[in-house]
Amino acid sequence: MIGALNARGRVLLAALVAILLAAPLVADRYLVSVLILIFYFTFVGQAWNLMMGFAGQLSLGHALYVGLGGYVSALLWLKFGIGPWLGVFAAVAVACAFGAAIGWLGFRFGIGGVYFALLTIAFAEFTRIAFDHIDYAGAAGGLFLRVDDDGRWWNLRGGPLLFYYLALALAAGAVVLTAWLSRTRLGYQWLAIREDEAAARALGINAFRAKMTAVLISSAMTAVGGVFTAFYNNNLFANRVFDINRSIELILAPVVGGLGKLQRRRGRHLRDHRTQRRRQDHAVQHDRRRVRARPGLDRLCRRAHRRRNAGRDLPPRHRPHLPDRAAVPGAERRG
Repeated sequence: MIGALNARGRVLLAALVAILLAAPLVADRYLVSVLILIFYFTFVGQAWNLMMGFAGQLSLGHALYVGLGGYVSALLWLKFGIGPWLGVFAAVAVACAFGAAIGWLGFRFGIGGVYFALLTIAFAEFTRIAFDHIDYAGAAGGLFLRVDDDGRWWNLRGGPLLFYYLALALAAGAVVLTAWLSRTRLGYQWLAIREDEAAARALGINAFRAKMTAVLISSAMTAVGGVFTAFYNNNLFANRVFDINRSIELILAPVVGGLGKLQRRRGRHLRDHRTQRRRQDHAVQHDRRRVRARPGLDRLCRRAHRRRNAGRDLPPRHRPHLPDRAAVPGAERRG
């Protein structure tokens, strides 16, 4: 990703990283909280972008994985004392299991497009209703995490500064991972399936496996975001975390920014287009200068072109530069 940037781009990237690293040292708590939300939605937005922007599978129930990741990690922390750095693996496993079930039902029976989106919404709503009635998870009253004052960072117990750098690392990691996957064989398979699944199957691409991989990666990344939001907000309510409005919030950033696109790819394609256009203009100018240097060349070319095309639109017997078929000896036998 960095190798595709020129010297100016690398300088700008280094300056941006330095500014983001030093921002919480000079900014107030409100600005830091806004930046944390920006980084968080960048991370989950890229997770959704892998599934829809690259693989072409519309999901409107991604809040399901946020809620599962948050509830699993929070319950492990409250009930068993397992910290989030270990609980995130269990959260990812549970989210992947639900994602695999949704993907298998949708792809196995040919459910796609809007109907696949309805399937994801249905799973999110069923899970919301279930967690609203599970007393072990707080039911409708919500689940609250303990707030420790000793600042144990390994349990994600700290101030805004800890969550700021963690959110920044997650956002940067999601962008790098998406850029890397887009250039792999799997990424090209996703793009082929997104454009024309039937043609991709005809080329020998295992569409079912490629789409299932997209669902699993996307659900795993979104579950990590759920762990982050659970320990950052210190509370979970099923009617909020599983709500469809949360799913809409997750997809706003990639929809506005462009599905299946990264700034690096768009900038590189724009530079390539400009370079090609500049070369074409240079070739045209070079031809014009050559014609001006030899005034008679243009007239000779036009005269030869007229002679070559003279009578081409007329019937064969009336073309002035072709002999009549009957006048050619043996023409009938060869025809």
